Amino acid sequence: SFLRPIPNITVMAPRDGREFRDMIFTAFQQHGPIAIRYPRWGSLEDSSDCDFREIAWGESEIITLGRKIAILAVGSMVQIAVRAAEILKNQGIEATLVNARFIKPLDQKLLLELARKHRYLLIVEENVVAGGFGSAVVEFYTSKEINGINIKLMGIADEFVTQGETDILLAQYSLNVAGICRAVNEMLFAKVALPKKEAK
Repeated sequence: SFLRPIPNITVMAPRDGREFRDMIFTAFQQHGPIAIRYPRWGSLEDSSDCDFREIAWGESEIITLGRKIAILAVGSMVQIAVRAAEILKNQGIEATLVNARFIKPLDQKLLLELARKHRYLLIVEENVVAGGFGSAVVEFYTSKEINGINIKLMGIADEFVTQGETDILLAQYSLNVAGICRAVNEMLFAKVALPKKEAK
Protein backbone atom coordinates (compact mmCIF):
# COMPACT_ATOMS: atom_id res chain seq x y z
CA SER A 1 0.00 0.00 0.00
CA PHE A 2 2.78 2.48 0.83
CA LEU A 3 4.60 1.76 -2.46
CA ARG A 4 1.68 2.19 -4.87
CA PRO A 5 1.67 6.04 -4.86
CA ILE A 6 5.30 6.21 -6.04
CA PRO A 7 5.28 7.26 -9.73
CA ASN A 8 6.63 4.76 -12.28
CA ILE A 9 7.34 2.08 -9.67
CA THR A 10 6.65 -1.59 -10.37
CA VAL A 11 5.45 -3.79 -7.50
CA MET A 12 5.40 -7.57 -7.86
CA ALA A 13 4.56 -10.46 -5.52
CA PRO A 14 5.59 -14.07 -6.32
CA ARG A 15 3.40 -17.11 -5.72
CA ASP A 16 6.36 -19.39 -4.94
CA GLY A 17 10.14 -19.69 -5.00
CA ARG A 18 10.39 -20.31 -8.72
CA GLU A 19 8.33 -17.25 -9.59
CA PHE A 20 10.43 -15.23 -7.13
CA ARG A 21 13.58 -16.18 -9.07
CA ASP A 22 11.85 -15.33 -12.35
CA MET A 23 10.78 -11.94 -11.01
CA ILE A 24 14.34 -11.09 -9.99
CA PHE A 25 15.57 -12.15 -13.42
CA THR A 26 12.81 -10.13 -15.12
CA ALA A 27 13.57 -7.08 -13.00
CA PHE A 28 17.13 -6.96 -14.35
CA GLN A 29 15.73 -6.67 -17.87
CA GLN A 30 13.78 -3.52 -16.99
CA HIS A 31 14.48 0.11 -16.16
CA GLY A 32 13.07 2.06 -13.24
CA PRO A 33 12.32 1.26 -9.60
CA ILE A 34 11.04 -2.25 -8.88
CA ALA A 35 9.89 -3.80 -5.59
CA ILE A 36 9.27 -7.51 -5.03
CA ARG A 37 7.23 -8.45 -1.98
CA TYR A 38 7.74 -11.98 -0.66
CA PRO A 39 6.44 -13.79 2.46
CA ARG A 40 8.56 -13.84 5.60
CA TRP A 41 8.30 -17.62 6.00
CA GLY A 42 10.34 -18.37 2.88
CA SER A 43 9.84 -20.18 -0.40
CA LEU A 44 7.15 -22.79 -0.87
CA GLU A 45 9.41 -24.89 -3.08
CA ASP A 46 13.06 -25.45 -3.92
CA SER A 47 13.74 -23.85 -7.29
CA SER A 48 17.54 -23.97 -7.27
CA ASP A 49 17.68 -26.30 -10.26
CA CYS A 50 15.25 -24.31 -12.43
CA ASP A 51 16.25 -22.12 -15.36
CA PHE A 52 15.42 -18.44 -15.21
CA ARG A 53 12.35 -17.37 -17.19
CA GLU A 54 11.34 -13.84 -18.08
CA ILE A 55 7.78 -12.99 -17.02
CA ALA A 56 5.52 -11.13 -19.44
CA TRP A 57 5.65 -7.59 -18.10
CA GLY A 58 2.50 -6.47 -16.32
CA GLU A 59 0.58 -9.66 -17.12
CA SER A 60 -1.26 -11.86 -14.65
CA GLU A 61 -1.35 -15.65 -14.81
CA ILE A 62 -4.68 -17.44 -15.27
CA ILE A 63 -4.54 -20.67 -13.27
CA THR A 64 -8.06 -21.97 -13.84
CA LEU A 65 -11.00 -20.84 -15.93
CA GLY A 66 -14.47 -20.82 -14.44
CA ARG A 67 -17.66 -18.84 -14.63
CA LYS A 68 -19.68 -16.34 -12.64
CA ILE A 69 -16.96 -15.65 -10.04
CA ALA A 70 -13.26 -14.86 -10.35
CA ILE A 71 -10.69 -14.98 -7.56
CA LEU A 72 -7.67 -12.71 -7.87
CA ALA A 73 -4.92 -13.72 -5.45
CA VAL A 74 -1.64 -11.96 -4.79
CA GLY A 75 1.68 -13.44 -3.68
CA SER A 76 1.45 -15.82 -0.74
CA MET A 77 -2.32 -16.02 -1.11
CA VAL A 78 -2.14 -17.75 -4.49
CA GLN A 79 -1.34 -21.24 -3.20
CA ILE A 80 -4.02 -20.89 -0.52
CA ALA A 81 -6.51 -19.81 -3.19
CA VAL A 82 -5.53 -22.82 -5.33
CA ARG A 83 -6.49 -25.17 -2.49
CA ALA A 84 -9.71 -23.24 -1.90
CA ALA A 85 -10.61 -23.44 -5.61
CA GLU A 86 -10.21 -27.22 -5.51
CA ILE A 87 -12.65 -27.47 -2.60
CA LEU A 88 -15.09 -25.11 -4.30
CA LYS A 89 -14.95 -27.20 -7.47
CA ASN A 90 -15.95 -30.26 -5.45
CA GLN A 91 -18.92 -28.20 -4.25
CA GLY A 92 -19.93 -27.49 -7.83
CA ILE A 93 -18.47 -23.96 -7.92
CA GLU A 94 -16.04 -23.44 -10.79
CA ALA A 95 -14.14 -20.21 -10.21
CA THR A 96 -11.70 -18.44 -12.45
CA LEU A 97 -8.46 -18.21 -10.46
CA VAL A 98 -5.83 -15.59 -11.26
CA ASN A 99 -2.31 -15.15 -9.95
CA ALA A 100 -2.25 -11.36 -10.14
CA ARG A 101 1.54 -11.12 -9.43
CA PHE A 102 1.71 -7.48 -10.63
CA ILE A 103 0.29 -5.05 -8.07
CA LYS A 104 1.52 -2.18 -10.20
CA PRO A 105 1.08 -1.88 -13.12
CA LEU A 106 -2.30 -3.56 -13.23
CA ASP A 107 -3.15 -6.06 -15.93
CA GLN A 108 -5.88 -3.81 -17.29
CA LYS A 109 -6.69 -6.00 -20.29
CA LEU A 110 -7.41 -9.00 -18.08
CA LEU A 111 -9.42 -6.92 -15.60
CA LEU A 112 -11.68 -5.72 -18.40
CA GLU A 113 -12.13 -9.29 -19.61
CA LEU A 114 -12.98 -10.52 -16.11
CA ALA A 115 -15.59 -7.79 -15.73
CA ARG A 116 -17.25 -8.85 -18.99
CA LYS A 117 -17.42 -12.55 -18.12
CA HIS A 118 -18.05 -12.58 -14.35
CA ARG A 119 -20.62 -11.15 -11.96
CA TYR A 120 -18.46 -11.53 -8.86
CA LEU A 121 -14.84 -10.73 -8.12
CA LEU A 122 -13.02 -11.76 -4.94
CA ILE A 123 -9.60 -10.20 -4.33
CA VAL A 124 -7.32 -11.81 -1.73
CA GLU A 125 -4.07 -10.24 -0.51
CA GLU A 126 -1.87 -10.53 2.55
CA ASN A 127 -1.78 -6.78 2.91
CA VAL A 128 -3.71 -3.90 4.42
CA VAL A 129 -6.85 -3.47 2.34
CA ALA A 130 -6.61 0.33 2.40
CA GLY A 131 -4.56 1.38 -0.60
CA GLY A 132 -3.64 -2.16 -1.59
CA PHE A 133 -4.07 -4.23 -4.74
CA GLY A 134 -7.82 -4.55 -4.28
CA SER A 135 -8.15 -0.80 -3.92
CA ALA A 136 -6.21 -0.35 -7.16
CA VAL A 137 -8.61 -2.69 -8.97
CA VAL A 138 -11.64 -0.82 -7.64
CA GLU A 139 -10.09 2.50 -8.68
CA PHE A 140 -9.48 1.12 -12.17
CA TYR A 141 -13.05 -0.11 -12.61
CA THR A 142 -14.37 3.22 -11.32
CA SER A 143 -12.21 5.16 -13.79
CA LYS A 144 -13.63 3.05 -16.62
CA GLU A 145 -17.18 3.47 -15.28
CA ILE A 146 -17.64 -0.30 -15.16
CA ASN A 147 -20.72 -1.42 -13.27
CA GLY A 148 -22.52 -4.71 -12.75
CA ILE A 149 -19.71 -6.58 -11.02
CA ASN A 150 -19.79 -7.24 -7.28
CA ILE A 151 -16.36 -6.95 -5.67
CA LYS A 152 -15.21 -8.16 -2.26
CA LEU A 153 -11.77 -7.33 -0.87
CA MET A 154 -10.08 -9.70 1.56
CA GLY A 155 -7.01 -8.52 3.45
CA ILE A 156 -5.85 -7.02 6.72
CA ALA A 157 -8.08 -4.54 8.54
CA ASP A 158 -7.03 -0.97 9.39
CA GLU A 159 -5.39 -1.94 12.66
CA PHE A 160 -2.09 -3.03 14.14
CA VAL A 161 -1.52 -6.77 13.75
CA THR A 162 -0.30 -8.64 16.79
CA GLN A 163 2.73 -10.94 16.69
CA GLY A 164 2.18 -14.67 16.34
CA GLU A 165 2.34 -17.74 14.15
CA THR A 166 1.59 -16.93 10.52
CA ASP A 167 -1.20 -19.52 10.14
CA ILE A 168 -2.98 -18.21 13.23
CA LEU A 169 -2.76 -14.59 12.09
CA LEU A 170 -3.97 -15.41 8.58
CA ALA A 171 -6.93 -17.33 10.00
CA GLN A 172 -7.75 -14.32 12.19
CA TYR A 173 -8.38 -12.31 9.03
CA SER A 174 -9.95 -15.24 7.13
CA LEU A 175 -6.95 -15.32 4.79
CA ASN A 176 -6.98 -19.10 4.65
CA VAL A 177 -8.70 -21.85 2.69
CA ALA A 178 -11.79 -21.84 4.89
CA GLY A 179 -12.06 -18.07 4.73
CA ILE A 180 -11.88 -17.94 0.94
CA CYS A 181 -14.43 -20.74 0.54
CA ARG A 182 -16.76 -19.00 2.97
CA ALA A 183 -16.41 -15.65 1.18
CA VAL A 184 -17.19 -17.21 -2.22
CA ASN A 185 -20.28 -18.97 -0.88
CA GLU A 186 -21.48 -15.78 0.79
CA MET A 187 -21.08 -13.82 -2.43
CA LEU A 188 -22.87 -16.38 -4.57
CA PHE A 189 -25.62 -17.51 -2.24
CA ALA A 190 -26.21 -14.76 0.33
CA LYS A 191 -29.86 -13.89 0.74
CA VAL A 192 -30.67 -10.22 0.90
CA ALA A 193 -33.20 -9.58 3.65
CA LEU A 194 -35.91 -7.03 2.94
CA PRO A 195 -36.58 -4.26 5.47
CA LYS A 196 -39.40 -5.32 7.80
CA LYS A 197 -41.82 -2.72 6.51
CA GLU A 198 -41.38 -4.06 2.94
CA ALA A 199 -41.45 -7.73 3.77
CA LYS A 200 -44.59 -9.60 2.84
